[in-house]
Amino acid sequence: MKSRTAKVYQNLAVFIAIAAMAWLAILSNKAPSPPLPNLVKSITETFEASDYEAFCRLVDGESPTKEMFRSLVAQNKYLDYNELFKRQYAQADKETFTLGGHEYGHLHMDFVEGDSGWRLAKVWMCR
Repeated sequence: MKSRTAKVYQNLAVFIAIAAMAWLAILSNKAPSPPLPNLVKSITETFEASDYEAFCRLVDGESPTKEMFRSLVAQNKYLDYNELFKRQYAQADKETFTLGGHEYGHLHMDFVEGDSGWRLAKVWMCR
């Protein structure tokens, strides 16, 4: 059992870490990105809601066309990108990651890990 003083220092350390992350986000003028699994979950939620505008806000680069978004929504109903993420990420390079691919409707979502976390850098179709 931890002493009361140890608990206070532990809580203080957590508070300082959270405050530091918030200040870094403010200074860099960008909110810290969620961990990659959470980002993928947020993306699939936009597919389930058919919310093109919300999806575009998650893309760091050029927004995909509405036609491409509709294809992603249809593909998500067929294969579930959350489950595909679990299978593909196990063998992925941990600084970049592509969700989807040629065998998944030729739709690709490229993720890049930067200083502020994971970003959806590009959405593209290869055919």
